Amino acid sequence: MNTIKISVKSGKDANLLIRLLKSLNFVSSVEQIDEKNSRQSLNHYDQLQKTLDKLNQEELFSGIDNPDHWQKEQRNEWN
Repeated sequence: MNTIKISVKSGKDANLLIRLLKSLNFVSSVEQIDEKNSRQSLNHYDQLQKTLDKLNQEELFSGIDNPDHWQKEQRNEWN
């Protein structure tokens, strides 16, 4: 299988090209990637990764002596 990356100037042109490609029998799949959104998603991913890395360094639940009792208390708050 071969992959081709194509850049177009407008969303209208992209939609037209996608419709054309999907109509061809030899095209197995078509994926549309909006570069603006993909960069933004990557930025969100980086932020999330930094947060998770920071949390991994901390001992989040070290202050809970009895996890079963703590969990029951948390559930009782909902009632």
